[in-house]
Amino acid sequence: FVVVVVLFIVLAAVGIAVAVSMGRQKSTGESVPISVSSPTAQPSDAPSSSPSETENPPLNDVCENAQELQLKESAVGSTRLATLEDYEQLGCGVADSDGPGVWFKVVGQGKAITASTCGGTNFKTRLAVFRADSSCQELECVAKNDPRIRGNCDLHASVIWSAEEDELYFILIRGWKEEVGDFQITLHSDLAPNDKCSGAILVEVQGNQFVQGSTVAATVDNAPCRGIQGGKDPGVFYRVVGTGSRVIVSTCWGTEFDTVISVFMGDCGTLRCVVSNDDFCGKQSRVTFDSVENENYYILVQGYFGGSGPFLLNVATEDTLYNDYCEDARSLPSETLEIGNNVYAHYDYGEADVFCSEDVQITGPTVWYHFFGTGGELLITLCHVGLTDFDTQVSLFTGSCDMLSCIGGNDEAEAEECGFTSELGFQSQPFEKYYVAVHGFLGEKGNFGIYLENLNNGPSFDSCDTAGGPVPLNDVVPVFLSVNASFGIGLFQCDGPLDVQSTRAGAWVYLQGDGGNITASACDDPAIRVFAFSGDCQSLACTEGTPRGGCSVTFSSVGNQNYYLFLSSLEVVNKTALSLTTTGKASSSNDVCEQAIALEIDSGTPVPGTTVGATVSKVPDDFCGEIVESPGVWYSVLGTGKGIAVGLCLDTNFDTRIS
Repeated sequence: FVVVVVLFIVLAAVGIAVAVSMGRQKSTGESVPISVSSPTAQPSDAPSSSPSETENPPLNDVCENAQELQLKESAVGSTRLATLEDYEQLGCGVADSDGPGVWFKVVGQGKAITASTCGGTNFKTRLAVFRADSSCQELECVAKNDPRIRGNCDLHASVIWSAEEDELYFILIRGWKEEVGDFQITLHSDLAPNDKCSGAILVEVQGNQFVQGSTVAATVDNAPCRGIQGGKDPGVFYRVVGTGSRVIVSTCWGTEFDTVISVFMGDCGTLRCVVSNDDFCGKQSRVTFDSVENENYYILVQGYFGGSGPFLLNVATEDTLYNDYCEDARSLPSETLEIGNNVYAHYDYGEADVFCSEDVQITGPTVWYHFFGTGGELLITLCHVGLTDFDTQVSLFTGSCDMLSCIGGNDEAEAEECGFTSELGFQSQPFEKYYVAVHGFLGEKGNFGIYLENLNNGPSFDSCDTAGGPVPLNDVVPVFLSVNASFGIGLFQCDGPLDVQSTRAGAWVYLQGDGGNITASACDDPAIRVFAFSGDCQSLACTEGTPRGGCSVTFSSVGNQNYYLFLSSLEVVNKTALSLTTTGKASSSNDVCEQAIALEIDSGTPVPGTTVGATVSKVPDDFCGEIVESPGVWYSVLGTGKGIAVGLCLDTNFDTRIS
């Protein structure tokens, strides 16, 4: 037994010496050690804690001693004995909260390089690639991965960059969140696996999915779609399977180059264009389409006019669409806790004043909410222990998304238990629309809980003369009922006599007609009755079509004329909020093809229009290569034998399409 043990130790020592003498070799399908830092040459089964101070770090523990790799070479190593440095100053996604790291270097050959730890690695890794001279001075970030987002090998890392010929690049391998362990790194210059449609990477249509990708190692795809740029640029493919829901695909987050997105359906050999977009969010792209259940859809991500780079692809269903644009602001109901995060949101500079108050500045990823004022004092709070996990800031605006006006902001709530979270109280105006921007101090990101509290209720709209309004159309607003509300003299005949005695609480509001049919509904509460009147408060008349005793009314309106609504409760309540939903139907004479409005070419005068209240236009599947299933209006033009351009670029406030 003693002899066997001694022999084993001697052989182990000889093995280490042989490994050191072999050094680094070209890959022949198996990993070859490039350095020896412990007797364990192969990765173990699990990551471990940091080493003790008595053990020596590996030679490539610092950038100046980076170990050189060649393309198509694979090597193993470990961060177990590496030391921590002041990595924060490097940038490139490198944080002091990450584990210790080791360095490698490679010389560019004028083509794309992929560095990967996807094989033989037993801990969650982070890769950062820099450009510098041999002394590692002035490191310039070239590429990085984000371990929080799914790549092509789960917990491990893969980055692609365009490597210039004879340029020196340094690769830093670290563990995510202080993890250490053993790894295998591989360098290659192969094409992206999803360079062709047949290799499209599957993305689940479930919730809000983010996938890292790159067009750097892609070839040109000639796949024109709806005339967008001709589709003759390097691109990569993804595949989603339809669920019957509306799908949103974008590169609006974490993408720094000009992108184009095209969506196709069918088989790879016979792709048919569904939708395409060039610039939706700055130079990045977003498309929306209604998916058919179990149908394959192929997503092609390309650069514009030959541009390429890494991108972050977001695939979401409409109900989970990220609210990091003011136009996509989510409704914030009162007295209801909402959960959110700004982890993958973009920086909203330009949509709102970066300084909304003296101590609040929008400096990083932002998400948006909206709500209507009640006329009372409201409190917006992110102070929720266990839910909000980062240093928050909140900014409040009125107006419209293209012209926001700052109301105020808050960095830290006054209550000590709130820590670094935010609260903002203010006096609201009834039926005023407010926008809330939630962001982090100095760009911090994380999860949060947000709550809108009524500190005191708004004014009572107890009579027609004091009716609140105007109530906006096509939205949902809060209305408070009061036991002091008066129906008036009670002589109105709305489809039969009204039982005034049945009213226990109520409220008066008014709205303005839009020339079409208007529906006012409060059917969330079965005890509510809604009555609509025209005229003025001294001579009210029941609107045509108003039923007696219903929770919803529909009536035809005249543009800009006031209409009064009386909301009556059959229960005894006081200052209880209900949701009033209003839907307007603008009169569109060109709602059908047969009534198309003739346009004059080169008239020099833009023609105003609206699709509000229009019916769904059913355009055949094979017409213009797309399926149109949204409200639309029609125009006609007489051909001249020359090219015609039709645009909606002036004063249009929604995402449009033209067929």
